[in-house]
Amino acid sequence: MIYVEDPVALITLDVQNPKISEISLVPKRVHFKCKRCASLCCNLGGPAITQKDVELIKSTNFYVSDFFEPLKRNQGYSSIVVGQLKNKRDGSCIFFKSNATQNCHSCCIYPIRPALCKLYPFTFERHASKKIVLKIIPCCLGLNSSEGELITKNFISNHVLEPLFEAMTLFKK
Repeated sequence: MIYVEDPVALITLDVQNPKISEISLVPKRVHFKCKRCASLCCNLGGPAITQKDVELIKSTNFYVSDFFEPLKRNQGYSSIVVGQLKNKRDGSCIFFKSNATQNCHSCCIYPIRPALCKLYPFTFERHASKKIVLKIIPCCLGLNSSEGELITKNFISNHVLEPLFEAMTLFKK
């Protein structure tokens, strides 16, 4: 069983070269494969975004006023966070499209989605300047799915490293 923000690995970073120096896995066998179900992640509301995110989304012919919302308060973000994606009335992200009768869910900007979206269902906690505890947000339906890939050092390096480094820049140190 996976519990709220269960640790998956302790990662030592080489912050000069955005790469991992060492990964120590927690002795749990966890599998993951995104099912593109948006059962929770897209219903959490719009994530924090940077000016780079704003420019990428704008380049796909969306108007900034349609998707951008300034931060109401800092919430511990670094200065590169300029706002967040708007939420719909039901609290879901503005780019989340759902057709419940056809069990069809999608993200209108999936290829250019923000860092926190790419990182989900993983999150992190900093420990010292070069240590990160990689954690799981357990409500994701892609965790421990039968077709999921075992979370190993290679999985973390291949699928989590880039969004992790990008997401780390969003928060104050």
